[in-house]
Amino acid sequence: MNDGVDGGTPLFYSMERWSPNVKIGSRLTWVHVWGIPLQAWSVKHIQKMMAVMDDMVDLDDDVEDKRRLDRARVLIMAADDTTHH
Repeated sequence: MNDGVDGGTPLFYSMERWSPNVKIGSRLTWVHVWGIPLQAWSVKHIQKMMAVMDDMVDLDDDVEDKRRLDRARVLIMAADDTTHH
């Protein structure tokens, strides 16, 4: 799985075991959140903000390491409301 194509680039960013928390009808989506006050720039506060929308799964390393303070890139598990016929 770590073998890459086209110059050795890995095919997958990461792989995880299946979990009952990942439900059919949901999808993982990266969202950008702009305008977070510096006083609220912490994992705990960002989780609270994202709880209004969907379940937060992960944060970009730039957010956790405070390398970029103009926006937060957050991975959420969003309900997939689309129906395919």
